[in-house]
Amino acid sequence: MKKLLVAAFALISISASAQKGSVLLYGNLTGRSSNDAGGTQSATIVVNPGVGYQFSDHFTAGINLSVDADKTETTPSSDNYNKNLYLNFGPFLRYTKTLNNLFSAYAQLNLNYLSQKYTPYTGSSTKYAGFNGNITPALSLNVHKGFAINFNLGGIEYTSVGLKGSSAKNNSFNVTFGNTIGLGIQKTFACKKSK
Repeated sequence: MKKLLVAAFALISISASAQKGSVLLYGNLTGRSSNDAGGTQSATIVVNPGVGYQFSDHFTAGINLSVDADKTETTPSSDNYNKNLYLNFGPFLRYTKTLNNLFSAYAQLNLNYLSQKYTPYTGSSTKYAGFNGNITPALSLNVHKGFAINFNLGGIEYTSVGLKGSSAKNNSFNVTFGNTIGLGIQKTFACKKSK
């Protein structure tokens, strides 16, 4: 009986890995908080759904969306916050490597158009536009019939953003390994080939 359960679990688990000709639907939730040297706190939450087509046993291409909200204290230990709301959307490419029947590892590249609204504690809001690219490595735990839970601890990102209507850009490069925690879920849907 134990061998039968292990074999059934292995077959179910394999179906959550990248499979040529299947569709991937995923969603991630990421949180990040930090304190700068002066004691000012900031917090960020990101919701990131996406859908893609797995065109080989390792590669998936598709479209992703990201909604990112953050707030930063204006002065240490105050209840006054400056706020940002980001909307990112664009293509993604994911490389997946199956490690065993239970785990897969993947790296995902997102290349996104970025729209940002900055709302200071006092004053009027400002709108920005630009580009964001990021690479996030992650582990995927295959749980049941194409379902998997994804974990990541950060990545690498580059952002170029400027005031709408202005040619001046602010460029930033961030390495977020260890100060970001991401949790997600994905479902792989097998597609039948027509003859």
